[in-house]
Amino acid sequence: MPIRNVMVIILAVVSSLACHATAQRNHYASLVSEGMRIVSRFSLKEVPERKLYEDAMNGMLNSLDPYSKYIGVENFEAFRESLDQEFGGLGFTVGIDEETQHLVVISPVVGSPAYKADIQAGDLIISVAGKTTKRMKFEDAVGLMRGKPGTPVTLKIRPPGSTESRTVKVNRAAIQVENVKGDERNSDDGWQFVLSDRPEIGYIRIDSFGELTTEELKSALREVTEQQALGLIIDLRNNSGGLLAAAVEMSNMFIESGQIVSTRGRKKDIIVREWKANSETEFSTSVPIVLIVNQYSASATEILAACLQDNKRAAVLGQRTFGKGTVQNIFQFENGRSALKLTTASYWRPSGVNIHRDPEHTLEDIWGVSPDEAL
Repeated sequence: MPIRNVMVIILAVVSSLACHATAQRNHYASLVSEGMRIVSRFSLKEVPERKLYEDAMNGMLNSLDPYSKYIGVENFEAFRESLDQEFGGLGFTVGIDEETQHLVVISPVVGSPAYKADIQAGDLIISVAGKTTKRMKFEDAVGLMRGKPGTPVTLKIRPPGSTESRTVKVNRAAIQVENVKGDERNSDDGWQFVLSDRPEIGYIRIDSFGELTTEELKSALREVTEQQALGLIIDLRNNSGGLLAAAVEMSNMFIESGQIVSTRGRKKDIIVREWKANSETEFSTSVPIVLIVNQYSASATEILAACLQDNKRAAVLGQRTFGKGTVQNIFQFENGRSALKLTTASYWRPSGVNIHRDPEHTLEDIWGVSPDEAL
C-alpha cells in the first residue's frame, strides 16, 4: 500500500479517536445541560437558571476536597481583594456583638478613614447608610461599607458602655491591609520590630501571605538589621497562608542555597516543579531565627516554616501546624467575574516529605510542620 494511503488511514483513525473522546466529554456535559433544562421547566419550585448553574458547579467540586470550590460573581471581588490586600472601604475589621447583635469594631486600620474619624475598637455600629445592623447578615453589612474610594457612607456609632450614639459620615478609601506587624506601635503609628523589653531581639508577626507581604517583610527586616538585633522571632501563629509566590520569595530572603519547596501532582513520585534559593538574601544568615507556629498555621505558612527548618536556618517553636499542603489554581470564568478554584498539586518540603494532611491521616502520621524536639 502506498505510504500516502497509510498516512491518510492513520490520520483518519487519530481523528476518529479524538472525536470519540470529545463526544464522551460532551455527552456528560449535555446530560447536565438537559438536567438543568428539565428542572427549570418542570420543578414545582421555580429556580433561576443562574442558581441551577452555580449549584451544579458547587456540586461538581464539593466531593473533591475542602479547598476546591466555585467562586460566584457576588463573592469573586472579595476573594480577589483578600489576596491583593487592597480594597475600597472604611478601614476596620468588624464582628458581631453577641449581646446586642449589632456589628462591633474589632480593630481600626491605622491611617484609615475610620481611624481618622476616631472610630475605636469596641464601638458598636448601630446602622450603615440608614440601615440597622442588628441581625443583619455579616456579608450584607460589609457590602454596604465597601465601595468605590472617595464615596461617602454614613454610620451611627455607639461607644462601649454608652447609651448615646453619634452619626459619622466617612469617605471610603483604598485600604491596604497590613500583613506584617511588630511588637507595638511607635509614636508615629509605625510598627516597632524589636521587643520593647528586649530590644536586642527582633520580632515580626506575619498575618497572611498576600501580594504586598514580601515588600512589607523586606522593610521590617531592614529595621531589625538597623537595630543590630542579635536574634529574630517570626510569629506565624494563626496565619492561614495565602500566595505560593509570596512564601517562595520570603523563604529566599533567609537562605542562600537549597530547595525551598516542590509540588507534585497525581503521581506523587514525580516532581512537577521545584523552587530553589538564589542567594539573594535580605537578612544576615549569622543571626539566629525562631519561628512560632500553632495548629492554625497553614498552607504558605507551612512552606516557609518547613523550608527554614529543613535548611537548618530556623528553629520552630509552638504547636504542630495545620497540614494544609495543597496547591489551588484559579481558573477564571465570565471574563474574570467568577472563578473555579481547583486543587491541582501538593506541596512537598525540602526533606521530601508531604506537608498535606489527608482525611485518613492520624496524629502518628507525618504531615505539617512539627516543633523542634530540642525546644
